[in-house]
Amino acid sequence: MITSPRRRVDLRLLTVLLLALAARLLLAAPRLQLPPDDPDNYLPLAVSLASGKGLRYNDRPTAYRPPLYPLLLAPLAAIFGPGPA
Repeated sequence: MITSPRRRVDLRLLTVLLLALAARLLLAAPRLQLPPDDPDNYLPLAVSLASGKGLRYNDRPTAYRPPLYPLLLAPLAAIFGPGPA
């Protein structure tokens, strides 16, 4: 089977792009993890919502965190308490 020069260039370009993507993923993989303190930021908001104070950190309103996850945690904080057993 004879391949055209254009097809060889396309395959080379595709190979280079795939290798570059793989290298990028390998280099970025250690930084793709969530910060370890992320749950510590949402739980105080959920406890504040469960106690009827709204989205507050230390009695100060905040819009720093998205509200959906604290809204899902608030009923659990109201039922089971503000922290782990």
